[in-house]
Amino acid sequence: HVVHLSPGDFEKGTYRIVRPGTYIIDEDIVFDFNAPQNEDDIFADDAWWPNAADIDEYPGAQQSRDAYFLGFFAGIVIEADDVVLDLNQHSLRMSEQFYFTQPFFSIIELASQPFLPQQGPGFFGSSPVFATNVCIKNGVLGLSSHHGIHGNYNEHVRVEGVHIRDFTTHGVQLNGFRDVVLQDVEVGPSTTMAYLNGNFGQLRALLPTLRRIAAQHPTDSITFHGREATPYTMHDLLHRLLPVMRNAFDWAYFKSQHNNAAALAIETDTSIEFESVRKFLNPSGLSYGAVTYGVFLNYPSAGIFGWHVNDEQSDGAVLDNVYIHDIQRSGDEVIGLAQRGRAYCNAFNGPLPLVSMFGGMEEVRQFADALLTSDDE
Repeated sequence: HVVHLSPGDFEKGTYRIVRPGTYIIDEDIVFDFNAPQNEDDIFADDAWWPNAADIDEYPGAQQSRDAYFLGFFAGIVIEADDVVLDLNQHSLRMSEQFYFTQPFFSIIELASQPFLPQQGPGFFGSSPVFATNVCIKNGVLGLSSHHGIHGNYNEHVRVEGVHIRDFTTHGVQLNGFRDVVLQDVEVGPSTTMAYLNGNFGQLRALLPTLRRIAAQHPTDSITFHGREATPYTMHDLLHRLLPVMRNAFDWAYFKSQHNNAAALAIETDTSIEFESVRKFLNPSGLSYGAVTYGVFLNYPSAGIFGWHVNDEQSDGAVLDNVYIHDIQRSGDEVIGLAQRGRAYCNAFNGPLPLVSMFGGMEEVRQFADALLTSDDE
């Protein structure tokens, strides 16, 4: 069973390999799934996102659960055994626009869903399929908002003659593996265009949910401390949010295209509240999360829970002529809230970023002083 893959196979979304065989890439592929035809629609629910009509192919599309409910999580998903993916000296990468709007993405995923059951920011499925006896060879894995290659509970995986570059968190991450060989593999450099931060990525992923709330509760409103006289519906909040996100997206895209003049025009446009835009930006372009790895060969579990959180082990890794270089990051400390050792988190289990919420460190100090005064009283 031999299948040749070209850009046309990736127009609607992730290419799912569900049958054993040899899959050969015939051209360089730039993932730009369901790109909007109108540049004004970059935050539409189906922009770079699975369509509801494709839910059979992409479980969870436009829903609140299952594998694709937070969008396309990989360019190619290998969910069958006995697969050879021959890159055929070609490259696979995200487009810059897709990169900025989909913050969790692997060029190649070795399972039918990105997270194990009971892990990750939601329910991604209860019966994941893990690929076994896989070979990935001869080409380049490029720009990715998370991983080059990611997998859980995979056995007999061989990666040879592959250059993995421009990733944001991991070149290769395998959790709970057995018998892995990396041969003649180059990993690096990591990305230098991570110009949008986690605030942007998380809100982009939440937009379909926020729109559903606005549609279901059109007149319900909330108020903010010091602004009790002005109630806001979800429609009102979205009306304020989307232009700011659009300016942040444009700024990041211009920077990625080395168009500093256009980026500067956004910064100096007096009609734009650039201080609000700045809350979504990561000006260095370097990875800003907790870690950046070239190769992360992990015990069984996601890599976010700390070290040695269970007694399970992975087994059998051979690294032969693996060159890891130019892994860069610029970590950003997030000041949050906690009570009795538990942090207050957002919908994606990330700490609430107080500096972004309050506007600056001085405002955070005032808030903290008010809390301490209240406790004393």
